[in-house]
Amino acid sequence: MLEKFKEFLKTPSAHGHAPRQTVALPVGDYPRMALHAPPPPARIDLIGIDLDGTLLRSDNSIKPDVLRAVKRATAMGVHVVIVTARPPRDVNGIHEALGLNTVTINFNGALIYDVRQNKKLQHLSIDKDMAKKMVKIARKIEPDILLRADIGDKWYTDKFEGSVGSGNAHVPDFIGPLDAIMSVGVTKLMFVAKSETIDKVRYMINRKFGKHVDMPVSDKRLLNVVHHDVEKATALQWVAAHYGVKREAIMAIGDAPNDSKMIQWAGWGVAVANAWPEVQDLADAVVCSNNQGGVGMAIEEFVLKER
Repeated sequence: MLEKFKEFLKTPSAHGHAPRQTVALPVGDYPRMALHAPPPPARIDLIGIDLDGTLLRSDNSIKPDVLRAVKRATAMGVHVVIVTARPPRDVNGIHEALGLNTVTINFNGALIYDVRQNKKLQHLSIDKDMAKKMVKIARKIEPDILLRADIGDKWYTDKFEGSVGSGNAHVPDFIGPLDAIMSVGVTKLMFVAKSETIDKVRYMINRKFGKHVDMPVSDKRLLNVVHHDVEKATALQWVAAHYGVKREAIMAIGDAPNDSKMIQWAGWGVAVANAWPEVQDLADAVVCSNNQGGVGMAIEEFVLKER
């Protein structure tokens, strides 16, 4: 199933929608702009939403209009699912603020988590010995590179110099030697450094372990390393089956390259205006930016209007 899905994503028919067209649409309190799409081909019953750069504003807050739109959608029976690189601990407060009762997709899909039951539904991890070797490679290139190892919903590191990762407001659960940290498989490794250092580390890890790991891009100063089969699109497919929702009834919203396949796979793919250019090119619709409430705009126009 997984291999067939990967092959499907490579094909031109993966989108299967009509060519985009520009339609000028003023929507609620959102900025007047052009939406590059006709209406969705089907009624949307599930929305997969990225957090950083998409649902959240630059100050990590949620625009009130977006909050209202999400709550209206959930009140109408739409499954709103958070799809993020963040761990559960950095998502639970947002999940509660939005009033959601759905599962969350964390670590770019390495973990699917039931918030209400505090339970892992799906979990893919990196082999512990491979993880140690990758850390040695990174430290050889830059001895002071910062490391964060997430194992489930716990954060481990061998040295701590403040917040590590987008939106993180926590401290590590454990600070100590790598051998003590990596005694089991690692959900996600994250390295933090200048972009030029990250590029060098990415190249060497890909050269030695590219067949075994994936390195989704969300920020040029971060290197996220996960199991090779981890992908937001694959996780969203699992969640859709969990809720009994067909692909054509799914809308995915994002901004960064790690959202690309999710946007491409979903029945209706949406990019915010601040999204990377290559992500906008894959989307069926481009809405206003995260700071202007693009997620709320997408929900108002493509979900609520169709109900």
